[in-house]
Amino acid sequence: MILKWICCTVTKDKRSAFSRAQEAWSKIAAIRGFMAQAGGWDSHNLQRATVLGLWEDRSFYKAFMSKHHDRIHGGSRQDQTYTKCEVRIFDTLFEIPGSKEDFVEALQAASILRVARYRVRPEREKPFCETQAVHWAPGMKHVGMLGGLFSKGGEEKTEYLVTTAWRDQKSHKRYRKELFPSLRAASGVDGDIIHLEGALLALEKAWWVGRQ
Repeated sequence: MILKWICCTVTKDKRSAFSRAQEAWSKIAAIRGFMAQAGGWDSHNLQRATVLGLWEDRSFYKAFMSKHHDRIHGGSRQDQTYTKCEVRIFDTLFEIPGSKEDFVEALQAASILRVARYRVRPEREKPFCETQAVHWAPGMKHVGMLGGLFSKGGEEKTEYLVTTAWRDQKSHKRYRKELFPSLRAASGVDGDIIHLEGALLALEKAWWVGRQ
């Protein structure tokens, strides 16, 4: 599975226009290889919009980019609604199990999405990945996490993305308060990373696109 991470900077006066333009991406639902797309506004930075797109593999994604992307993007005029746009492609290493059957189902049911982007020390990649599977993944499932993905950057070899879907703010706050401190201490993750940035997204239901 391929995860496309898109982060746009949008000024306050352009938020409504950006949102309307984002809804135009519903056209991708019927494109072969497409799985789902969702996004929303960063709860801690209302000028930042993040969108995640899921594709079966790189061949389907490349076909979409060469045949369909420019037509949809141009028609939406979305480039006129943001001042900056960053795009990264990640390869999914494994799904993080939650209460839903898979991540697409979790993403559709969620109202909150936590996105954590890590830059990892090259010599610490193996223990970092093992810790995600052994400590973090099982722990989050027990506090109401719906599902998640652990992905590695295609362009930056030591860049990783952890995305977790939550039903509401209450369940995520419970995790942060009751479990996060002990998981962080047990994992020793602070010694593995060079840089960490995160976003807590309030998902916009109108931006959801599911496969037809």
